[in-house]
Amino acid sequence: MAIQYRSVGTSTNNGAFVTTLTITKPSGVVANDTLVAVVSIRNTRTISSVPSGFTQRAQGGFGTSNSSDQTIVYTKLATGSEPASYDFVVSGGSTPAAGFMLRYSGVDTTTPVEASGGTTTASLTAPSITTLTNNAVVLAIGSQNNNGGNGGVASDFTAPGDQTERADYGLNTQINHAVFEKLYATAGATGTVTLTSNLTGNSSAVHVALKPAPDIVNVNPVASAGADQTVYSKTTVVLDASASLDAEDTSGAADSSRVLTYAWTQISGPSSPTIKNANIQKAQVYITTTGTYVFQVTVTDSGTATHTDTVTITVNARPSVEGVAVWNGSRWQNSNSSIHNGSSWGSASPGGYVYPSAYTTGVPAGTTLSTYNGNLTTSYNGQVIENLNVKGYIEVQHTDVMIRFCRVENYIRSNGNSPIIEDCTVAPPDSQWFDVDGQPTGNGIALDFGIGYSDFTARRVNIYGFGDAFKAAGNATIEDCYIHDLYAYLKGDGVSTNHCDGIQLVMGDNVTIRGNYIDPRSWYYTGAHTNNGTSCVIIKADDGAISNVTVENNLLQGAGSYTVYAHPVGANTLTNIVIQNNRFMRNIWSLGSQYGVFQYSQSAQAQITWTSNLWDDTGATIPLGTVQPTNRTAD
Repeated sequence: MAIQYRSVGTSTNNGAFVTTLTITKPSGVVANDTLVAVVSIRNTRTISSVPSGFTQRAQGGFGTSNSSDQTIVYTKLATGSEPASYDFVVSGGSTPAAGFMLRYSGVDTTTPVEASGGTTTASLTAPSITTLTNNAVVLAIGSQNNNGGNGGVASDFTAPGDQTERADYGLNTQINHAVFEKLYATAGATGTVTLTSNLTGNSSAVHVALKPAPDIVNVNPVASAGADQTVYSKTTVVLDASASLDAEDTSGAADSSRVLTYAWTQISGPSSPTIKNANIQKAQVYITTTGTYVFQVTVTDSGTATHTDTVTITVNARPSVEGVAVWNGSRWQNSNSSIHNGSSWGSASPGGYVYPSAYTTGVPAGTTLSTYNGNLTTSYNGQVIENLNVKGYIEVQHTDVMIRFCRVENYIRSNGNSPIIEDCTVAPPDSQWFDVDGQPTGNGIALDFGIGYSDFTARRVNIYGFGDAFKAAGNATIEDCYIHDLYAYLKGDGVSTNHCDGIQLVMGDNVTIRGNYIDPRSWYYTGAHTNNGTSCVIIKADDGAISNVTVENNLLQGAGSYTVYAHPVGANTLTNIVIQNNRFMRNIWSLGSQYGVFQYSQSAQAQITWTSNLWDDTGATIPLGTVQPTNRTAD
């Protein structure tokens, strides 16, 4: 490591008579800097006490008479908290003195001085010394005592042309001194260095060789892309490089504040899914196509050294599943068909689309969960929350959070931080929802959302027991979820109950609702189950404009009002509302829901795309704009 001169401090007495020589601290001192103190004194005096941490390294000159001159050099390894000045105590009485404090970086902290020498007679010629290390920096220091005999003329020291002057003190007629510096690229004898002065008087000179700190050899980091994974399609894979190591990394952090940086790329695979936040330790990639994928992480340390590792992700097709849950008059149960194909209500085929059920959503069977007592707030960006039974709610306060394979017994709030929620059950505690015989009590959570509000992705979530299952206020994807058994709780007035919606939008942009089975029929706080419940999806711009909403490929159970709503409110408009390829059930109400499948405002019709929406029992197309089963209202 190269030695660098940084700054210098000087004594405060201007060379006058003192018994304590005070030298100011150089500017900018940091831990592990080397401080070089140069003290010059006249007469037969000596330095009897030095500040803590200083070690004498060299001395030149002699102290045999009033006209004698001495130069003494000390060094100290700076700490992180140095005083503003340093006191050197003179013994034997007051005498003229002067001092410098030079600050250097890059000096060996164990052996800062590897060679030194000083004059033993009155001379400004620093003796030759032998450096032991290449690129040592040698200080040539000269001092002169003119004993007041030069008529008040300031000193002016000079040195050979290959020397660099770092300090020169000549503002008085007593003690004058200077420090010069030279880099010796090759170890060996320095030869003598003669300084000159425009004054006369006894003098002294010192040579001090500062040893450079050893070059730091940056050890390459060790990248780890994690263990190979086998997953089902339509899964968000966490690419985990948290096991990567670096010898120089002592931060101990578990998140993206580590010294290492990361870059994830795809090497191969049958498709090219987007890697979300490819420059963090735990990146995410959502894969829908089956096959074998290879991803690579490049880990770079603060010294720009890199290392790579790969991980193989095998994506298999999802297995055959049981059918959707149906109400048999006393409790929910799963139908016997391997997939829902209309067999419960007719023979029409939904084109092979597998609708969600208790078998395809929520925490996968056989998953072991650890109990997390109380509410959970995220701790860092990119956190993965998995395999937990959270006995409370989750507040997402950081970006890029993944929540998977969890049973959450209260709400999940995204706070606009774009979490991904997959394969979770979000519902009241079983002890609250079911009786001792395993029958539902309908005792839900008196809360108007289970997951909300904006900027989140939810896939394969089994959610029930809330007033509304989802609040989606923009930048939200709700996909392949099983939404059912909503809870009509008693409001604060003690009289009215909430309106139960599977998914509610009151403002926002960019919402996708795809492939869900939504059954908004609700339980009343009294414990009675009814065929009521307001809607599967309500798009009503109460709090702001709503735009770019897609509702597609869903299986929608009829409700107590309309299955789907779409309304602007005042100046809050609807823009680009797409409702397509959904199947509407009418096993309870002949109109789908009690009043029809779709109510919308006439003024918004131009912004609504309604196409390929079918009756689930017959496969017949449901047109838009008829009085029944769709209905439009005047604004």
